Amino acid sequence: MKKRIVLLLFITFVSTALAQDKIHLKSGEVIEGKILSNDDNSIEVEIEYGVVTIEKDQIKGDLGKRVLSDDENIYQLIKNKNFKKALKLIRKLIKHSNSSKYNELTYLSGICYLNLGQLDKASKIFMELLLKEPSTKWALYSKKKLFEIAVWNKNYNRAFLIANDLINKIEKEEKDSKSNEIEIQKLQLEEYLECKKKFNEIKNKKWNYKNLILYDQVIKDAKKIIKQKEKSIISIIAKRIIYESLEMQAEYRIALEYLQKYIIELKHWSISFAKEELINKISESYKLNRYQQAINFYRMYANVFNVEGGECNNLSFQIGMCCYRLNDYSSAIQYFRKNVFCNSGISRDLWRKSFKSAEDSFFLKKDFNGLIDFYERIEHYNNSPNIKSEIGFKLSLIYILLDDEKTSIIHFRKVNNGIEKYFVDFITNQNKKSLSNNS
Repeated sequence: MKKRIVLLLFITFVSTALAQDKIHLKSGEVIEGKILSNDDNSIEVEIEYGVVTIEKDQIKGDLGKRVLSDDENIYQLIKNKNFKKALKLIRKLIKHSNSSKYNELTYLSGICYLNLGQLDKASKIFMELLLKEPSTKWALYSKKKLFEIAVWNKNYNRAFLIANDLINKIEKEEKDSKSNEIEIQKLQLEEYLECKKKFNEIKNKKWNYKNLILYDQVIKDAKKIIKQKEKSIISIIAKRIIYESLEMQAEYRIALEYLQKYIIELKHWSISFAKEELINKISESYKLNRYQQAINFYRMYANVFNVEGGECNNLSFQIGMCCYRLNDYSSAIQYFRKNVFCNSGISRDLWRKSFKSAEDSFFLKKDFNGLIDFYERIEHYNNSPNIKSEIGFKLSLIYILLDDEKTSIIHFRKVNNGIEKYFVDFITNQNKKSLSNNS
């Protein structure tokens, strides 16, 4: 009986010890005990000598993170550019909100649609707030956004009307105010239109070296506009004029710097339009066969938008194709290989295109040893029986080309049914390379 009691006491002691939580502090100390409560700012822990309260800002790791409210979550999602998820949460909360919260959530949904590139929806929401709740701060914010949208859509008459209306409203409510941001932006817009007119006049002139110098004044005027109020929608598009002027002057390095500044600031206004602008620049470069310029734009896209997953894979392929068209097969192979040996997140179609393009690059480079290494790595890492069979067949033919019949037979034995398909693909590939080399 005594042994039984001792055993029970031992088990109870061990269970209590195992049940204790460990709280790691930023100072390096570790507190062991049982967490009794956990709120936004602190936790209560029962230790051997009583109960202690520890502030969250003293704690390391996830336990030290403050629990966000739904409202804070929305702002966090918008800050992290997760607009679709923010909209989902807004729709959930707006059903049970009071009028003040309803206006705030409605405005935030407009911001989300603006960033998703859905200007019609965003405009409709901002206009709704303006008409239903004209005296609230959210109506004032909405009118400012409608001004920005009008500028972006090049609806300048509407932009001036909105600006004048805003100026009158602010003057009535704040009689002592000297100036306000809308007055500055209205002035910016007037100067921007003059600057744009000057740019178009120079661009339409017959090309000569003297005309290129005229862009210096356009750049000077655009910089003056930006200084008046940085990061306004007009300052953002003024940076685009500087980029275009420098590009016309063939100052490509500095032009690229201004394009990046323009895209970064536009991203803060609308991430969707920032992406669209850069994608349009890439498309223009392709049409003009300026593949090095397209590579620069692709790399800028990757840096500005922190691409990952499937988007990153597609970017690698597109840069690889630009290198391929520049006959830089070594660089092309590097980008195609990234996709071929990607562990996850790549579509079957993109994997196949990357694989074929890498093959073509090795053939055009006449790097058969590199191609063998490429095939053997795929054979080792890829578990698909069809891929292994295809690689086995192609390796057998490569070794025949290298007069190594023994190794060729070893690889040929790995081939399963459907050999005709691999043979046709390989011969077609070879013929294409022969024609390319003879032309």
